[in-house]
Amino acid sequence: MREFSSGIIVFRRVLGERFYLLLHYHYKGDYWDFPRGNIKEGESAKEAAIRETREETGLTENELKLVEGFKEEVTWFYKFLGQTVYKKVTYFLAETETENVKISEEHVGARWLSFEDALRLLKYQNSKNLLVKAETFLKNLDDQRSASAVKPGV
Repeated sequence: MREFSSGIIVFRRVLGERFYLLLHYHYKGDYWDFPRGNIKEGESAKEAAIRETREETGLTENELKLVEGFKEEVTWFYKFLGQTVYKKVTYFLAETETENVKISEEHVGARWLSFEDALRLLKYQNSKNLLVKAETFLKNLDDQRSASAVKPGV
């Protein structure tokens, strides 16, 4: 059995600091993680990620600015009704200026957290690794922008 999902690591900036959105999942366990869900037939991973994020957070495509160049895939196996399921989740990265989210009934909470606090709250190592990759990617982007903004003789 195979299952394909996608999601978005959503962040916003407040006074120059990044805060990441985590949702509190209560089905199939009790944990915090990024918005994600199954890819429907005929959907691309990116289309599904945007749809799932809208359904789970209320954030619309217009409120999400996808960060070009970031796409990570996470895979694992799990057991369901005695069968081994191969799961692959494709993650994208997006910035928003919207603070208020409207969670779906799949979740019992949502929080904007600093990188360090989000890293502590995430339960699964795959998610922790994703967050580190996202933060590193964004730091590198910030460094590149700063370097290109500095002009000799100014």
